[in-house]
Amino acid sequence: MNDLVEALSKACAAAAKGDKVVTIHLFGIEHAARLKNVNLSDLAGRAGISEKYGTELRKAVRLADYVKIVAKPQ
Repeated sequence: MNDLVEALSKACAAAAKGDKVVTIHLFGIEHAARLKNVNLSDLAGRAGISEKYGTELRKAVRLADYVKIVAKPQ
């Protein structure tokens, strides 16, 4: 799980102002298969963001079966 923590932390740190939640959603969609049995609130907290973002990660994991990432914020 440490690699997921590091990847999420880096993604959030690199997110442009106003794109943090979008970045979290994209992270959840991209890594959905690996996140299915992970405590997402704990992951968020360990990544240095609010544990409340675990809910956003959970939404993204559920959406992953229905969406395809075609672009990411610049």
